[in-house]
Order: sequence, then structure tokens, then C-alpha cells
Amino acid sequence: MQIDDFSDEGVVTIPGGSAGTYGHPTIVSVSQDGTNWYTYPYVPTLVPDNAYRWDDTNHIWTDEEMNATKPLNPSINLPGGITVANALDEYVGASGGTGYDLKQSGLPWIQYFCITAGTNLTDTNAFDYTAIDSIGVVSPVVVGDALSITPDNLASGNTRLVFQKPDDLSQTLISLNCDSVSTNARISTVSLHEFSSFAPVIGNVSSAYQIQSRPISGTNAVVLRAEVGLRAGENYSGNGNDLRVFQWQGANWASQPFTFDPTNDEVLVMGVTNLSAFVISQIVPPQLSIQSVANGYAFQFTPILNCANILERSPDLVNWMPVSTNTPTSAQPITLWDTNVLAGKAFYRLLLITQ
Repeated sequence: MQIDDFSDEGVVTIPGGSAGTYGHPTIVSVSQDGTNWYTYPYVPTLVPDNAYRWDDTNHIWTDEEMNATKPLNPSINLPGGITVANALDEYVGASGGTGYDLKQSGLPWIQYFCITAGTNLTDTNAFDYTAIDSIGVVSPVVVGDALSITPDNLASGNTRLVFQKPDDLSQTLISLNCDSVSTNARISTVSLHEFSSFAPVIGNVSSAYQIQSRPISGTNAVVLRAEVGLRAGENYSGNGNDLRVFQWQGANWASQPFTFDPTNDEVLVMGVTNLSAFVISQIVPPQLSIQSVANGYAFQFTPILNCANILERSPDLVNWMPVSTNTPTSAQPITLWDTNVLAGKAFYRLLLITQ
């Protein structure tokens, strides 16, 4: 089949064998001093690169450039028979190329590369030379972008996806450590700053993120299980005791159990099977101001936004009875009243419903 710029890449398929990716067995070595080398495992076929994004919906090339500094999933698989469009979907916005992890070499830095052509061990018709367009250093992926995760990643021990802060690449905002995934999945992320499409959020939002998964190809739902790590907030400096994590369930926010890592100011939510929006909210207990008024007492305080506040009374600190309830939609000071006081002494407390 003749291929040109006007070919429909949603129809054109990639042949199998060297006819599909043109072989190019390659051996890559790296060194700090040019004398002592670490050699990576033999690669029988390099992953092709691509300059521009293909529009799957309109079946045309776009002017949007693929990202040459975005890391490509090391478990990407381009079997013969799939369409070019499906192959490019596997790149998740990266421009392609075969990736090498410096961590694997055990070297903290390098300044020399050695690239040699290997011998194709399975296809005698393959070329005994390699083809290199360029060598580049990839950049960390930031929140607002997407990465892929595959069953092959998990089988090889690569289970963690990390998304950094766009204007400070030293800060991890989202991490996803997968226990299982059913198919090749695209994991996309975005920071949330506006909540009009959701139910009201309880407390003071410290940080919020939306994490979504979808299959890279096909229509089968992605089934996964993961530990989700979320940075508590740029200005948060507490120990996690005053935080709550809420996850969007489609109609309401549900409180999620979590642990807090003070080293990274990160909440960790275990056993997540449905990715969606997450909110980390700070709950600062209000301080009651008590005044004696005619026929009782007035209790004034600054409430927690969208949190049910129940004023309770007890004669003995054992048995408690609700006296007044309020769920404020603003953070303005409010007053709860008890005008039916008990004879003798009484104790009062404010119960907050954060679930």
C-alpha cells in the first residue's frame, strides 16, 4: 500500500516483522568517563518516532506537535496488524523513540553514549545497521498531562506513575502506584480550582485533583486497583490530623480513609478502584463563644463551610441531646441558641458532621 500525508491512518495497518518497523537492532552503552561503560540489554527493534498528532475523530493530521521530551512507556507494544492511529494512541502525546532509564545503569549522571548496530537474531532479512534521529533527555510529566500504564508494566515491576507541579518540577502533586490494571490504560490528570459542577465541598479546600482512566484502544472499561498519593497543598504545614479526603462518587463527595506522609505533605489513599475527583480539605475546629441571654445561652462561632454543626447538651457528659442544628453555606459567624436550659448544671459541645 502506498502511504502519503493524505492516507487515513485509522485504516492503514502496520505489517508484522521487519517490514513493520524496519528492524534496526541496537546496542546502547553509557559512561561517565568514556572508559567504563554500562551496556543496556540488546534491543532488537527501536520504537519509531512521530512528529505530529493524528486526529482520530476527523481522520486527519493536525499541526499539534508531539512532545519530544515526554517519556514513552517502556512497555509499549506495536504488534503487526494494528492501525497507525492505534499505534500513535499508545504514545499518549509523546513523539516516540526507545527509552533508556539512567537509574538502571546505577550511574547518577553520564556524559558519553556509545551506540552500535546489533545483529537481528530472528529476522535474517532485517538490516544490520541502526538509525538514530536524535538523543534527548526527557522531562518529568506534570499535572495536566497523561501517562499510560499496562499489564506489562506491572509484570516488569514498573507500577508507579508520577505527575509533577508544572511550575516546580521538584514537587510531586499526584502519584499512582498500581496493584493491578486490566488493559492498557491512559491516566489523565488535572488540578481542580472550581467546583460548580460538583456538590458543595466541606471545609477549606487545601488541594484538589481530577484523575481519570480510559482504555488506550477499544471500549472495555479499565479495571484497576491503586494507591493514590496527593500533595496536601502548597501552603499546608500541619501533621494531617486536620485533613479530610473526599472523593467524588457521581452525585456526592464520600470521605475516604487515608494516611499522611509529613515528609512529602502527601495523603495516601489505599485500594482505589474508581478514579475520579479528589479533594483534600482542612477542617479547623471552631471556637465557641458563650453568652448568657434571656431564657438561656447563645453560642457563637465561625463555622466550617458546608459542614453540619450540631449543638449538643448533656447533664452528665455521658448522655447527649441535640439542641440546635445548622449547615452553613458561607463562613460567616453564626449563633446557635439553647432557650430551654436544664435545671442545675449542663455541658455543651459542638458536633461536626464531615462524612
